[in-house]
Amino acid sequence: MIVTSGTPFRFQNYSILSLSWDECLGYCLTTDNCMAVYAGRSGSVCQFFKVGSLKIAKRDNSGVKIGFKIREKFSSTVCPVDDPLGGNGYSFDNYTHRFDRYYNGYSFTYDKESSSWNFNSTGRLGCPLSPQGLFMRAAGPWCIVTPGGDCTSQAAVASKCAAYEGVLSGIDSVEEFNFIKTGMGSIWIGGTRKKSCIGRTTCKGLAAFEFVDPTLSKNPTGYLWHLGKPTDKNCLALTKRNDRTVGIEDVSCTQNIVPDVSGCLAAYACGSYPVLM
Repeated sequence: MIVTSGTPFRFQNYSILSLSWDECLGYCLTTDNCMAVYAGRSGSVCQFFKVGSLKIAKRDNSGVKIGFKIREKFSSTVCPVDDPLGGNGYSFDNYTHRFDRYYNGYSFTYDKESSSWNFNSTGRLGCPLSPQGLFMRAAGPWCIVTPGGDCTSQAAVASKCAAYEGVLSGIDSVEEFNFIKTGMGSIWIGGTRKKSCIGRTTCKGLAAFEFVDPTLSKNPTGYLWHLGKPTDKNCLALTKRNDRTVGIEDVSCTQNIVPDVSGCLAAYACGSYPVLM
C-alpha cells in the first residue's frame, strides 16, 4: 500500500466500514478486489473502493489520508520518501462452482497540473472459451484451453489454435503445468527448436527452443521435463507415459505417436489474451 494525502474526487460507489485507519489498510491489503481506501476527515470510518470504482483522487494536504494498493515489487524494503507518481494493480473474481475466473486490472498516473491521480481500469476480462484457465503472468493475464481432436501434427494444431485467435501456449509456471496436464491424453504445447540448434548438441534445455507465446517469461518455471529430456527432436509436448509419469519432452513435429506413451498427440494447449466480458 502507498499512503498519501488525498481525497476521492470522482468515483462510482464505495463501501463504508467501521474500521480504524490501520485496520482499513490491513483489510485492503488482504482483500483481493480492493483498489483504494480513504480515511475520511473524521478518521473514524473506512471508505473502501473496489477495482474500477475510483476514477480520480485529488491531492489534499489538510490531513486526510488515502491509500492505493499497487503490485510493484520495490527493490528496497524501505518505503520511498515520496509517494510514487503512478502504479498498477489487479484482482481476480473467482467462481468456485464454475471454471470462470475474471481479471480486473487498473493503472494510475499522477497529473501535476491538476494535482490528481487518474485511474484507468481494464474492465472485467475473461477467457473466450470454456473450460479455460486464466493465469497471471509477469507480462499480464493469459488464458489457456486444451481442446481435443484427431491425432495430428504440431502445424495442424497450431492452425486450429489460430482459428481461436490464439497461439500454442508455453508453460510459464507450475500452476499452468498442473492445469494443462488435466487435459485429455498427451498434449502439444508451444516450442519449436531454433534453426541454429537443429542437429547441434551444444544447445541445451529450453534455450534450444523458440516460442510464439507473447507473454511467456524469459525463464519460465513450468517446463517440468521427463528424465533425460530434451534430446534432439524439434517440437514439444506434455506427455503422459505408460508408467504414469507426466512431463515435458521433445517430440517429432510431424509424428503424433510418442514411444512409451499410450494414445497419440491430439490435444493441444491454446493460449490467448482474455477479452472484455
